[in-house]
Amino acid sequence: MMLAQSIDSLPSDFWKNFCIALIAIIVVVGIIVGIIATTRQPAPVKLNDDPAIEVRKTPKRFNYELCKEKHGSIENKFSIIDTRLDDHDSEFVRLQTERGTQLETDRKRNQRLMFALGKIAQKLNVDIEPAE
Repeated sequence: MMLAQSIDSLPSDFWKNFCIALIAIIVVVGIIVGIIATTRQPAPVKLNDDPAIEVRKTPKRFNYELCKEKHGSIENKFSIIDTRLDDHDSEFVRLQTERGTQLETDRKRNQRLMFALGKIAQKLNVDIEPAE
């Protein structure tokens, strides 16, 4: 009751001024917070590298020593590849000659079989139709 009586006893201008002051304080605090938020710079990022990153400048143009250091064994690799290809070539030639001799022996065998079948058909008096 006491509180209700004290609120009623305040003049009506007080409430109007109180609301205006409260809004003004909220606006001023908002402006200050906005200014602080826009001008505040973030803390720099710190990296904990262990071991530390090694940074060195590379030459801008072709460096023969650096290329030789990185790719020096390429010639050796090419010679290994060449010898492997030569080995494959000789294997290919060997297989082709082996295939040729096998085809020749198969042809001779087929001729003997056909001759034998012809003799059998002749003795049995059977007509053999030619193959297409």
